[in-house]
Amino acid sequence: VTSMENGKASPVNAVPAIEFYETRPNIGWFKAKLKASHTAWGAWLAAGAVANYGVLADTHFERLILLDPSSPLVSGLERVMHRSAGELTNQIRSLANTARMEHHAEVRYCADLPYTILVFGNPPSVGERPSDDAWVQVESFLPGIEANERPCFVVYAKEHPELYGRLYKSFLNLWEHSSSMK
Repeated sequence: VTSMENGKASPVNAVPAIEFYETRPNIGWFKAKLKASHTAWGAWLAAGAVANYGVLADTHFERLILLDPSSPLVSGLERVMHRSAGELTNQIRSLANTARMEHHAEVRYCADLPYTILVFGNPPSVGERPSDDAWVQVESFLPGIEANERPCFVVYAKEHPELYGRLYKSFLNLWEHSSSMK
């Protein structure tokens, strides 16, 4: 059970440097974590919270992967995300344009459905070792579960370099198999 003390989420169980949350921490926690990072990368389906809460405004995203708005999977998400395909498509395109034009982020579209949402803080450049302050938040997309109810965990590269490395490799693979923004 997620502990809620003074309105703040705290991890259910903490193995050194892995924070597990039964439900997604609040948006203020997320924004503060990203704001404290010198760079960030993210892979999302539609990135509703990112779009709805202005997450890009105070962060330094360099790379974003979003579900391809022309993918037939968008219409399949209507039922589980409680939004029309048109709304999801517009949200994805709008966020991609904002990220690219206003924040100079590189944006790619993924035609497949990523079931894991990945957000990296302070990711290393390709081929370099991660810094001591590198981290990744992993959130599972579970159909029928509201976004704020999804479990997630945060891994710190310094404490768990092999796990961090596998998650980093997963992002890079997804990046390579995604197409540049249309």
